[in-house]
Amino acid sequence: MLNSKQIIERGLITNIIDPKKQIQQVGVDLTISKINQINGGVISTDGKVINEYIKIEPISEIDKDGKERFYYHLEPLKAYAVSFNEDCKIPNDAMGRLIHKSTLIRIGAQIVSAIFDPGFYSVDGMGSIFFTTCSIKIEKNA
Repeated sequence: MLNSKQIIERGLITNIIDPKKQIQQVGVDLTISKINQINGGVISTDGKVINEYIKIEPISEIDKDGKERFYYHLEPLKAYAVSFNEDCKIPNDAMGRLIHKSTLIRIGAQIVSAIFDPGFYSVDGMGSIFFTTCSIKIEKNA
């Protein structure tokens, strides 16, 4: 497992919005660019996957300081495909995996990722699924 310094030095995570906030002691926090609710799909014998997604639009809200913010409102017991602002690039001698931090657990949610194979380069969503046990909202780019 690599620490955040090694992740950055090796160029494994790029396009970081706010390095001062996102680069942590043991990793790099990713930020959400969009969310789709997963509504089923098909896996065929030839390995093709057809996803059925419902796009979740962020909703505008005005905070107590009068600033407009955009939030994704997520329903309980649903699965969501998340896309990140950041990109990843896994070298040919490594594999990657996203691991959520305690912030999500404290609000009743988690992100689960697939294994990113050696040589994997970022695609929309990066194979990450977001689950929530209760109604939550997440600010765009959080």
